[in-house]
Amino acid sequence: MLAGVDLPPMARAIREARAQAHLSQVELSAALRVRQSSVSQWERGVTLPSARNLLVLLRVLPALVEALAHMAAPGAPVQTLGSRGLPGP
Repeated sequence: MLAGVDLPPMARAIREARAQAHLSQVELSAALRVRQSSVSQWERGVTLPSARNLLVLLRVLPALVEALAHMAAPGAPVQTLGSRGLPGP
């Protein structure tokens, strides 16, 4: 993470989820079919991903689902979705 920089919550969530998935910005950008500079801008809080890119991010970065859920309702339990988009076990 950038030392001494307070990132917006969404930027921090994307960066941390990517790190947990052990992906570089280049690898993530290839999975989303966007430029690496787009991923960099999201992680620095310069821009936000489009709705389409956010949906792909949620599939590629499972930790992002939980991070966004905690941003929406801090302290609330997170229910994951199964492979068919239905609540999982």
